[in-house]
Amino acid sequence: MAKFDIPSTAKLIVEHLGGKENIRSVTHCATRLRVYVKEEGKINKEALLKVPGVIGMDKATDQYQIILGQVVTDVCDAVQAITGEDEKVSDNVKKPHKKGLISLLGTFFEFIAGIMQPIIPALSTAGLLKVILVILGLCHVPADNSTYQMLSFISDVVFYFLPVFVAYSAAKRFHTNIIISLFLACAMLSPGWVSIVGAGNPMNFFGLPVFLTNYSSTFVQIILTVWLLSYVEKWVKKIIPTTVSNFLVPFVVTVVMCVIMFVATGPFGGYLSGAVGSFVTFIKASTGGLAPAIVTFLGPWIAMGGMHLALIPFAVQQIATVGYDDLITSGSFASPSPPVPLHLRCR
Repeated sequence: MAKFDIPSTAKLIVEHLGGKENIRSVTHCATRLRVYVKEEGKINKEALLKVPGVIGMDKATDQYQIILGQVVTDVCDAVQAITGEDEKVSDNVKKPHKKGLISLLGTFFEFIAGIMQPIIPALSTAGLLKVILVILGLCHVPADNSTYQMLSFISDVVFYFLPVFVAYSAAKRFHTNIIISLFLACAMLSPGWVSIVGAGNPMNFFGLPVFLTNYSSTFVQIILTVWLLSYVEKWVKKIIPTTVSNFLVPFVVTVVMCVIMFVATGPFGGYLSGAVGSFVTFIKASTGGLAPAIVTFLGPWIAMGGMHLALIPFAVQQIATVGYDDLITSGSFASPSPPVPLHLRCR
């Protein structure tokens, strides 16, 4: 692609979207600028497609997606600088109300994609490290080689600590306390909890039964936990006096959320994850081996709808559960617009 001036491109994009006054919010995914506008009639699509750097333009429900490729982050920053918004402000903007099952599903997938998008660089790094390990194995480098061992455990970090990465991204999405969110995710993965699960002895937390399970490589449980945290934190702030809120609010919130997490959201999230796994198994069994081909066929439309990133956690969940994913990632190989990026296929 020819070089172009990012500030000039951003200025033209804002101009052809009807000016900054017409822009409700602007964020981005891996390759697309995602924009909500106030009046669609003010958009000059023909002029937008001629802006240097713009590859194409799609519309998913009421969201406009301007395809920019790998420069999307820089262009988004420049556009937000013009509109006077940042990602947090943009997420708080009230979007038009959507009705119907398709719109609700689109909103759900868009939401999951928004949580997963910031984690893509870490997943990409892990995938590339896995490729290097495969190449080293083909070159007959022994598995007990010290460098091989170092690269091997580093490549597993993002998968094992996935709840921590998801907690950070979800906390920003729900606009709640990031540090407490990370605290809760780390509690899920702490050596103490792993030892308790390994021992298998029945446990209770303030008299409530605790479900013993391993939370490494999971994502549903921490998303549910951080979502509830966003409400619990607001509630606790209302009932605790301001004079002691600096130290008492985080203490109360953390203790309450730990109980909720190990007693409720953790087990419930596990059941949801199991349901997803059962659904994937059902799809593979009922299609007679054609499931990857279906994913291949639907790949371009999934990507155009902006839902491709939302499939990543389900692929990761399959990898964490059975050690491989032969549906989403396999179907992505042949798709001209793969829903799951290459880095996950190397796991």
